[in-house]
Amino acid sequence: MANPEKISEDVAKLTLDVELVKRDVLQFNKILEKLDTTNNKVQELITNISKIVSLHEQKFSVIEKEQANTSDEMLDFNIRLKSLEKFKWNISGGLTIISLIVGYIISILFS
Repeated sequence: MANPEKISEDVAKLTLDVELVKRDVLQFNKILEKLDTTNNKVQELITNISKIVSLHEQKFSVIEKEQANTSDEMLDFNIRLKSLEKFKWNISGGLTIISLIVGYIISILFS
């Protein structure tokens, strides 16, 4: 038969091992709870970042549209400015011709 002291030592070792395993399981549970909490926070951050990215994409789209409108307005303004400049040169040339003709007529009349 087995020695009672040996059995007592084996039971004590097993009891200690079981207690150590219980402690390890509790620590793992705490770690898993922390990981679960961290995972939930990361999920919230991802959701918030997605919302922010979506909002920035909308703002960027609005800015692109405004920029396109501004470019169209600048092009239209440039066309009108060139037209006005042409008109100015036409008037200037017309006045030059008229002044030459009037000067010629005056020189004929007073000569």
